Amino acid sequence: MFAAADYTDDKAHKVYLKNLSTTAAEYFEIQVAGTVVGRIYAGDWAFLPWSADSTGTNCDIDITPSASNMTLEYMLFTDD
Repeated sequence: MFAAADYTDDKAHKVYLKNLSTTAAEYFEIQVAGTVVGRIYAGDWAFLPWSADSTGTNCDIDITPSASNMTLEYMLFTDD
């Protein structure tokens, strides 16, 4: 979803995510640098700091839905 290489390295970026589903069991799994950092279930939201570090590790943010046709609201605030 967000590729670290597309943004300035080691800055104070912020990522906002919200699961717009109304089905309680549906979630989005959030991974940073290939590590699962959590899930946001129906109606949940997350606000994460992100350095976009691309020098030592791949710090891409990947989002995986638990079901098809789910909607994720998202916004990236960059510090470029």
